[in-house]
Amino acid sequence: MDSNKEIKKIDKELKVFYNEEDYGEIAKEWIHENIEESLEDEDTHPITFYDFFSELSEDKLDDTLWVLYTKQEKEEAKKYFTQSTAYGYLHVKTADTLWGCFAEGERFSVRVKQEYTFMSVVARYMGQSLICGWEKEANYLAQSMINSIEFGKQEEEGYTIHRLIADGFAWDLAAWFALELYCKVYDKTFDRKKAEYPKSMVPYDTVLKNWDSKDLQEIDKLTFLLCEKHIEQSQEQKGDQDYFEFGATYNKLFPYEIFTWFKYREKAGLKNPKTFTHPLMNTPIAKMFLDIKEPLPKPTELPYAKELLDKLQEQCPDVEVPEWLDENNEDILPDDFMK
Repeated sequence: MDSNKEIKKIDKELKVFYNEEDYGEIAKEWIHENIEESLEDEDTHPITFYDFFSELSEDKLDDTLWVLYTKQEKEEAKKYFTQSTAYGYLHVKTADTLWGCFAEGERFSVRVKQEYTFMSVVARYMGQSLICGWEKEANYLAQSMINSIEFGKQEEEGYTIHRLIADGFAWDLAAWFALELYCKVYDKTFDRKKAEYPKSMVPYDTVLKNWDSKDLQEIDKLTFLLCEKHIEQSQEQKGDQDYFEFGATYNKLFPYEIFTWFKYREKAGLKNPKTFTHPLMNTPIAKMFLDIKEPLPKPTELPYAKELLDKLQEQCPDVEVPEWLDENNEDILPDDFMK
């Protein structure tokens, strides 16, 4: 595979996509109209409000790349990126709380119990949190994956029930890689027999064995392997049998799994290379993340977040509406937000 050629091809596609005059308008209108209609409809099922956090997170991640490709405005891109990350965190946090409501079967039907979030998505949220410097949120997301794996699956009235998150699919190698890194850094473990754990973790297994190497040339070589795998998994899906872990537009040139590794190395007091051999690490989005040295401020504006949480709280009193989502609060969020 010619990575240079593939990256140039993807880069060209992204420039065309994000430079379209009506970029994102149809998708944004669809999201906003659906949210507003759902908020007004008294019969809207609570699970719908929870799902919107995922859509809003993806929308803001798209906006991050849009700003980078059309304006080259890194600060504005970082703002969108923090919004995407906060929405993602709320997506999992509300799911966790909702489980406490419907696990007893008092407020939610069995149909809702089969709703879950893909582990690959939660692993990306975790990587985003680490890039933002939000260690506590990243840890919460990682532990949520472990809790869901340990819960396993249960059968009830013909439904397969997951706790919060699908226990991962064997082909989501980057997600498993991110979780294994968390376990190494924090000395955690989980029962791999309860999950659809991959039979092969190539090339991630090689990186996991040497994740804490002090040899920066070796780290560059390992990064090259991960970049190659990322590009390989960034292909366009041709049929129902195809699956590419980074096939979504915003994922193609966003190697969150590599930055997850780098951030855990930094936490362990290890250095990372300043320059890289693989061209994937020289794209606008990679350069922006490499330049982030301090934690990014948490967003003070999250459209629809408070309204969605208010609606969820009506059905599940345990859902918390953080003070920082008050419409009149324009201060930077405190360090202990979203506990």
